[in-house]
Amino acid sequence: MIVRRRRHTAAHHHNHVGDEVSIGANAVLELGNRIGSRVRIHSGCFLELVTIEDDVFVGPHVVFTDDPHPMGCPRYSECKGGPVVRRLARIGANATILPGVEIGEGALVGAGSVVVRDVPAGAEPSDGNLYLSAEQIAAHVVAVSRAGAVPAFHVIGDRAMDELLLGLRAAANIIGLPELRAVGVRIEHASMIDAPTLASLVMHGVTISVQPGFDAAWGGEGGMYAVRLGAGRAAALHAIADMVTAGIPVAFGSDAPVTPMNAWAAVRAAVFHHQEHQRVSARAAFRAHTRGGWRLARLDAGGAGELGIGAPATLAIWAAGELVVQSPDGRISAWSTDPRAGTPQLPLIGPDAPDPVCRRTLRDGLILHDAW
Repeated sequence: MIVRRRRHTAAHHHNHVGDEVSIGANAVLELGNRIGSRVRIHSGCFLELVTIEDDVFVGPHVVFTDDPHPMGCPRYSECKGGPVVRRLARIGANATILPGVEIGEGALVGAGSVVVRDVPAGAEPSDGNLYLSAEQIAAHVVAVSRAGAVPAFHVIGDRAMDELLLGLRAAANIIGLPELRAVGVRIEHASMIDAPTLASLVMHGVTISVQPGFDAAWGGEGGMYAVRLGAGRAAALHAIADMVTAGIPVAFGSDAPVTPMNAWAAVRAAVFHHQEHQRVSARAAFRAHTRGGWRLARLDAGGAGELGIGAPATLAIWAAGELVVQSPDGRISAWSTDPRAGTPQLPLIGPDAPDPVCRRTLRDGLILHDAW
């Protein structure tokens, strides 16, 4: 074993270090670390209970944490656990890696990152942009809500979502959580949400506009998401059923021209989501693409988005084939298929079923499109 260790480096005896490892000055290796061969750990790093495989580069002042619940957690021995860094990974200076995170083989973590989730193999910092800080988000929410409008944000990746949640917490501290929930901050996309994020979104009373067509176009095994993010991460994208069952008001869209402006294709994509546990019933998908939009725009008070006496005559008339009550996933919603129950029938939604054809559209009773 050949270890080059600079002066003033502190290393606990209960560590396993491979061959040709270089450890910079003022690095601290507490107990329980397993370091592979040909690893470069720069100055000022802190490691405890970390597993690092061969040929890994760790930049200056990188901190690996091992305790998710410091100071008195009664289950400390069960909760503690350091990160795992797979071979050929590279970590930039001043990054902080949270407990239990796995950085995949060949992945690149950018300088200054706070890594709270697993990083897929081969991942590199994206060219996405964070346009608003948490402070700016909070100020925007407060100003727009006081003006009587609905604040809205375009949020796709983890970094953007984390910043939004910080901003929402700050806004709640200013105007109060009940007041913030009443505002109904709208999020566009919300492609990447995990369980803690979903819980926070519910708590802050957000609404979400999602695009099921994204999953249809790029989801599934071998799809673009799996290729670029890894199969595990890709399987967690566009968690439509999770949003619906959590009670978040959801509307559908296409983000055209990113995916075609085809409402029935979006309904079909939600019903046949690549991940079976994220599928919703045809009825839930239809409502998200009709009343859902009006609800998110806060324009549904007069019954807009549904057919009924006294509701605005803003509607589309479709020529459809077979009308059915498709049996939904019981975890999402349930209703009687008996005609006497009065459940509205919908066009059959199937992978190969033809789309209904729009014959007429009206806005407030005025005919805008007529194909009869």
